[in-house]
Amino acid sequence: MTTRTDMPTTRPAGFAAATAPPAPQVVRLPGEVVSLPLDVLDGGEVVILAIKPSLWFLLFEPLKWIAVAVLLLLCTPLIVQTALVDISQQTIVQYILLLLGVRVLTGALRWVSRFYVLTNRRVMRVHGVFHPNVWACPLIRVRNTRLTADPHERVARLGTIEFVTEESPAADHQWRFIARPAEVYAEVRRAIQRAIDNSPPM
Repeated sequence: MTTRTDMPTTRPAGFAAATAPPAPQVVRLPGEVVSLPLDVLDGGEVVILAIKPSLWFLLFEPLKWIAVAVLLLLCTPLIVQTALVDISQQTIVQYILLLLGVRVLTGALRWVSRFYVLTNRRVMRVHGVFHPNVWACPLIRVRNTRLTADPHERVARLGTIEFVTEESPAADHQWRFIARPAEVYAEVRRAIQRAIDNSPPM
């Protein structure tokens, strides 16, 4: 069961334009050694929030692979009996653990290279181990946002923020496995509202 909080974008009056300080050369992510280089930002763009997924990402991201690996390990006696080639149970276990280890390592690399950025102009998701991929959307073009939590996320007090844009549905653009999701979501909503209030009327 998934919990969901929907909140469309509106344009109520009352927000004053914020004075933006100069953008720094490198933005340090809170609590991490990863840095956000300047070429990700536009001139004068100010970072409001720059976070990584929770460390639970390392478990939840390859969760299906872990479940399959456990199932195969439980079934190794049957696999040995029905195998067309002569292979020992120990060898099968080693292969399963090797494949699982590679998948977990891949997930760890994905965690290292993934972070979520909110600026006074855009919302971004940066990921990619060897070739960083940046998805960015102007805040004024975010049509809706949703805060969801799958069962395993609720157990770990995590959440996922989905962004509905003009070009694609929310499932394509998510901040997954966010710690303190309600606080982060509120900050995102405030930034979107400020951007809408400060944008010139259509």
